[in-house]
Amino acid sequence: MASTTFSTLAPSGGTNPATDDAVTYIREELLDLAEKLTVFAQFAEQVSLPQHNSKTIQFSRYPYLQLPQTPASEGVTGSDQALSVQTVTATTDQWILTVTLTDLAQLTIKHPLVPVVNDLLGYAMAQLVDREIYNVLVSGATVVFPGSVASRATLSSSNILDDATIMKTAATLRSLGARSMDGMNYILIVDPFSEADVMAQTSTFLAAHQFKNVEALYNSEIGRWRGYRVVRSNLMPVIALLSGGSAAASGADGSWGGTVDVYWKITAKDNQYGFESQIGAASDTGTTAVTINQHIVVTVPSTAGYTYNVYVSDTDATSTDANLHLFQSGIAPSGVSDSILGFQATGVNPPPTPPSGVNVHTAFALGRQSNAMVKLSGDNMRVLVTPQTPSDSDPAAQRRKLSFIGSFKSVILNSDFLRKIETASAFG
Repeated sequence: MASTTFSTLAPSGGTNPATDDAVTYIREELLDLAEKLTVFAQFAEQVSLPQHNSKTIQFSRYPYLQLPQTPASEGVTGSDQALSVQTVTATTDQWILTVTLTDLAQLTIKHPLVPVVNDLLGYAMAQLVDREIYNVLVSGATVVFPGSVASRATLSSSNILDDATIMKTAATLRSLGARSMDGMNYILIVDPFSEADVMAQTSTFLAAHQFKNVEALYNSEIGRWRGYRVVRSNLMPVIALLSGGSAAASGADGSWGGTVDVYWKITAKDNQYGFESQIGAASDTGTTAVTINQHIVVTVPSTAGYTYNVYVSDTDATSTDANLHLFQSGIAPSGVSDSILGFQATGVNPPPTPPSGVNVHTAFALGRQSNAMVKLSGDNMRVLVTPQTPSDSDPAAQRRKLSFIGSFKSVILNSDFLRKIETASAFG
């Protein structure tokens, strides 16, 4: 007996209208996006740069006068002390992100696209601001390591964010005169893994909370701890060691000045948020030395979802980060950085290489006026929607554009008022 089944009439399972007499049912409600906690901007000094005053702002401070070392002699006028001034400048950058919708997409897609895109642009704008603040803090803050660790490369899996490191950092900020955010506490921004490390220290954390703040324990929240208000952000990258990539010398067009040993380093930046989160170790050109007439071709790893940066040394046989400089950025997976003809004497230095098998987690301890978020008035973080009407560039009104535009800059105001803490984690 021949039976007519669903697969008979819909061989593709309802996904191909050309062969199926069934359609895929689309639920009205959209699924939630992963929640990204954007917290950095709220703890920066919010400064508005008035219109018609350039794109650059200057912050000024007058340091304390030096105290006299010896008593004055009777009838003798003391020596004068000149004032000094310290300044910090910031020049705003303009950022734009645009999404174009066609008229048919708006008419035929089940979910209304304009409010969807409007929400997504708002999320992207907040994430962009936090990323830029993070990038400034991570590159400009003095780093603190747990225990006797002296560098990122020597972190071990047991070097987690513990009470001793937290209190050491607070003591440093207090000794430097950093002012608290609320009259009592600094801000400590941690990722979820470091937050779990702090809470796992049961002998101190649980004892302090079990009677007075039980709700925080139930909700897995730290709250106020060791002189900080602790805030969680999951928009901070976990730094890992990058493997892969190769380099070779070839051609006859170099300008090395002789037979030399050239070091190179590859880093990976994720496409979604733009964090340089995978860092390779510095490597040389191998057993074959680069001669005066050769150039170098660096081939980056093939992992999708990233673009790659290549750094090159500035002198013969030097591999430290201070001697490596950015040669090319934004290289696609499996792509090459070609025609490196000589040492790179200028440019951006690479981030430090993490240890093998240990993920590096970053936390930030912030005092008041440690950093600022400068926004340009009149061009400040707006979401714009073009009208759906005919125009010279779109006479049939086939396209509608939504975009955000904003000019801002993150800047460190006083490096003594902030610290970056780098640790491993027991949880990831």
